[in-house]
Amino acid sequence: MWTVRLEGGPRRVNHAAVAINDKIFSFGGYCTGEDYSTRQPIDVHVLNTVSLRWALVPCQSNLEDVPFQRYGHTVVAYEDQTYLWGGRNDDGRRVNHAAVAINDKIFSFGGYFSGEVETMMVLATYSTVLT
Repeated sequence: MWTVRLEGGPRRVNHAAVAINDKIFSFGGYCTGEDYSTRQPIDVHVLNTVSLRWALVPCQSNLEDVPFQRYGHTVVAYEDQTYLWGGRNDDGRRVNHAAVAINDKIFSFGGYFSGEVETMMVLATYSTVLT
């Protein structure tokens, strides 16, 4: 029996992750000791599933366009793009919910905001993180 030990990855809870091709992207999450009272850019880590190496994705866009740090959010993949929604620290948004992309729509349901199902057309984004 063998074990692969991965080092350098994020140590967080309540994060969101999505797989695109041979990479797994991990967005945000909660880590004891971090300050969530200010709006800092969200951390994005990527695991290369071929080399089994983690890396922090550098922020390459204007900080005003980058989603801020949060936890309890969702992220889905659609046509090799990622879409992030809600989470704690995002006023008026859903927390601890689930989401899925089907065809050209993202369905968000459950969580603490309400029990209603929300549908979003995948035609525009609120923020962009270039990776």
